[in-house]
Amino acid sequence: MKKVFMVVSLIAVLVFATIAFAYDGWSTGTIAGVRHRAGNVTLVIQNTPSNPCGCAGGTAYLQLNEDGSELAKRINADIAIAIATGKPISFEITGCSGGGTAGYPVITASWLKDQ
Repeated sequence: MKKVFMVVSLIAVLVFATIAFAYDGWSTGTIAGVRHRAGNVTLVIQNTPSNPCGCAGGTAYLQLNEDGSELAKRINADIAIAIATGKPISFEITGCSGGGTAGYPVITASWLKDQ
């Protein structure tokens, strides 16, 4: 019984660890512009964007879905600070806005560094 519990515990840890780190990559650079659209979507234009998911929309925009969450508000605050200071910002990218490889890379976290 003890061995079964240990195996099940190990599997659970591995599954949750994989989910916790399930992002596709980062896009880092200064902000060149921000565009707010209907449907609670913010499109960010970054000077040196990357497209780790290979989204069909390319890197013309990075998309932040505005769901009213505390995280979305904090990412918006980081974007405003990055624009005001001219500092680079890193965005965690997870998937594409249209699902699969359709649409723009989706921002799921931000990292505002002091260079």
